[in-house]
Amino acid sequence: MTERYETDPADMIAALGPGISGNCYEVVDECIVPFRSRYPDWREFCDPLGGDQWLLNLPDAVRRQLMVAGVPEGQISLASFCTFSESARFFSYRRDGSPTGRLLSVIGIF
Repeated sequence: MTERYETDPADMIAALGPGISGNCYEVVDECIVPFRSRYPDWREFCDPLGGDQWLLNLPDAVRRQLMVAGVPEGQISLASFCTFSESARFFSYRRDGSPTGRLLSVIGIF
């Protein structure tokens, strides 16, 4: 956005909606490899479970990525809802398989 729209990251506000939480998102080692190579602090949002299993906290990884890009931490909001553990509120392909419903995301420039 800085290159295309000359946006100053310090002026941005980021809001991340519901998603799978770090306590529920189990992945195999193969999914962690890109984070290891790209983020020196990858262990801050990846917890080993044993063997090749990990818990990956995607909301925290995104929050950290936004901060590195220059968005102030106070201007980043993370929804506290977990689409995996809150089955009464949200669909989850990972939890329920197919078919599932849909979620909607909105991105805007104001």
